Parts: sequence; C-alpha cells; structure tokens
Amino acid sequence: MTKPKIITGLTEIIDNYDGFIVDLWGVVHDGTALYPNAANTLEKLKELGKTVVFVSNAPRRAEVVEDILRKLKIRRNLYKSVVTSGEIVFESVKKKPDFYFNSIIKKYYYIGPERDATLMHGSGYERVRQSDKASFAVCTGFEDGFEKIEAKAGELTKILAAKLPLLCANPDMNVVKQTGEKLLCAGALAREYEKMGGKVFYFGKPYPEIYESAIKQMGVIPSDKILAIGDGLETDIKGANDSHLKSLLITGGILKVELALADGVIPPLEALDQVFKHYHAKPNYISSSFMI
Repeated sequence: MTKPKIITGLTEIIDNYDGFIVDLWGVVHDGTALYPNAANTLEKLKELGKTVVFVSNAPRRAEVVEDILRKLKIRRNLYKSVVTSGEIVFESVKKKPDFYFNSIIKKYYYIGPERDATLMHGSGYERVRQSDKASFAVCTGFEDGFEKIEAKAGELTKILAAKLPLLCANPDMNVVKQTGEKLLCAGALAREYEKMGGKVFYFGKPYPEIYESAIKQMGVIPSDKILAIGDGLETDIKGANDSHLKSLLITGGILKVELALADGVIPPLEALDQVFKHYHAKPNYISSSFMI
C-alpha cells in the first residue's frame, strides 16, 4: 500500500467514492453527543447523492442503534442502513448455531449491562442465571465502562468451569469520550477469557461478516467506489484492509487519547508508521475529523 494521504476533509476525495461505510463511536458520536461537523457532513453527503451505511461494533440490534441516532438528531434519510456487531451475533445464532455451540440446549448465559440484555430476544434461546444450564455465553460489555476486568472475574470463572464458548458482541477493547475518558468494552473481557483458556467467537469489526453485510447494503456500488471511515486501526482500518476496501482514518477519536493529540493535530506520517505496524493496519487517507 502506498503512503497514506493526509486530507483536511472529504471534499478532497469525494469524487472518488459513491458509498461510505461510516463508524459511529469515535467518528459520528461518543455515545452521548455528536462530534462537531458530523451532522453537517452527513447532510452534505446526502445532498451529493452518496450512500452511507453505518457499521458499528455496538452490541445491540440495528433498530436500537437507529433509535439512538434519532435521539441524537441524525435524520433517518441521511443513511441507508445500520449494521451492528450485535445484529451479526443475533443472525449468526439463528442461522448457524451448531458452528458455535450445542444448539440442542436452547439456553445461554449473559454477561453485560441490562440495557443490552435484549440482544438475544427473539433468537429462540432462553437466558438462564446458572452457567451450567447454558450451551453458550454472550458478552456485551460492562455495566459501567469505568469498571475493571476484575469485576467480571467471577462470571468468567463460572462460564469457564461450564466450558461455555463465549460470543463477544463487541470486539473493541475500549472506546473514548470527547472528554478523553476511556471506557472498557466487551473485547477486553473476551481477551481475558481467552487468556484463561476459554473459547471465544468475535462478531463485528474487523471480521469479514460485518463488512460483507455492509457491502451488500451498498447495492450496485462496486467495492472500489466504497470508502470505509473509522477511528480504530485494530477494528475499522484492519477490517477495511482485510476486505480490500479503501479507508480513511479519523485521528480525533481513540487515537487522540492514545497518542495524546491536541484538537485537529495529525502526527507526522513517520510517527504514525510505528502505530500502523503495531496494529498491522494502514489507511489510505488520514483526517483529524469526519468533515466535508
């Protein structure tokens, strides 16, 4: 791959792409508030006739995320669809359960906040409180992102003793708020479970199923006319690389905290090269924010 190009906004490359796979947390919002310019950028993309598909590692069904976007004042006609890691979990459990667990036992153990416990509703599987009664476990994250992994050690030990495969509904290790606060995600628990000797299945970015779904949502737009946009090298950019899509890295999200960047600052490419090598991912373009 050639050296990434630093751009000040999508205007510089807009004519090259008809479809945009856009990450949510770290690009459009931080869970509670929109990033500056995000709404305006989406409006402009709509005016230009571009197709936007949001692809998120949210451990929730797509309709739940659509409701969150509505509350953040993102109009439904600004994007074609939402594809979430939670939706991929739900569909995978319904379509090919025996690949992951013993589907004869229609019960699962849940680890995560109650606000996301509806993820498996309608799947045909019943949530149980006893891990030894379940055939698999589903993890959506922490009750509070400020919790430590140790807070879930007891639950991980229980499902390990029951030899349950863990379905991780959000591969992210952490996300950040615009204030700079860092919150742990389900991926951190899944990694810990693997260290303990447990079996984990990950759903979402950077894995291919979520990109295949997003590309399908693009309809007739060819892959070389699709640009993936995200702030996570390990998830957004690596996933785009593996799916042979061009990508734009936004440095104003998680990298802003990891590299202690000031607002609007993009480090020299020489410094970023080390970060790219660390995550085994490299974008085609770099911008400090999601702006037109």
